[in-house]
Amino acid sequence: MIRSPLLSLLLTSLSPLAFAQEASVDPLEGHSHCGEAFNEGPRHAAYLMPNNGSVRFPITVADTYAQRMFNQGMGQLPGFWYFEAERSFRQVASVDPECAAAYRGMAMANVDNEKRASDFAHEAWLRREQAGEHERMYVDALAASYEETSEEDRYPFPILADPEHEVFHAYRSYDDFEDMPLHGTFLIDGRGRVRWQDVSFEPFTDTDFLLAESKRLLGLPGPRAVAVGSAAPAAGGSAGSGGR
Repeated sequence: MIRSPLLSLLLTSLSPLAFAQEASVDPLEGHSHCGEAFNEGPRHAAYLMPNNGSVRFPITVADTYAQRMFNQGMGQLPGFWYFEAERSFRQVASVDPECAAAYRGMAMANVDNEKRASDFAHEAWLRREQAGEHERMYVDALAASYEETSEEDRYPFPILADPEHEVFHAYRSYDDFEDMPLHGTFLIDGRGRVRWQDVSFEPFTDTDFLLAESKRLLGLPGPRAVAVGSAAPAAGGSAGSGGR
């Protein structure tokens, strides 16, 4: 290829400029300096809303305001207020950028946007060492649920992997003598306390009882959030386990 001297001069002159643009830390117009996942989503700061329920979910975070904001986000998720929940979790991250739970919350608020959820889950995993033990379990399980899988192998809901059975041990759903995980179903109140549990070799299937007991717990004074959690051994033995 034959280049004219003028063309060569222009290319040489523009090369440093192009390099300087590539090396610049300033994001493109309309893009977030926090990363691609933040290019979408809420743009205004969150505030503590009245009448938003009473949820207490202790995390490792800088101050009480951020903890209250995180509680608000967790309370918004069950009501499908995903956009507002992400706003609350973003506010937590603005106060404490190293709070792993804040990014895990953002991932949970993007359950219908797998790309953004996966990016937020990765951000949470990068900050896991600053989190408490139970927070790290949540972060690791969420990150594992977004690992690359083919479309035909993907479940229609998240499966939280627990290959080391840490959650099973934490909730005493493990048979130490047989060295195998057990089926566990739990009702957990708004303070994070286990109010009812069934741990057995067989899964608990009485959903009518669970609904009735949940309604009873919701009628008690104090925080009225109720979570139903289940842990089930993986099919084919104890090589890996999941929960949802």
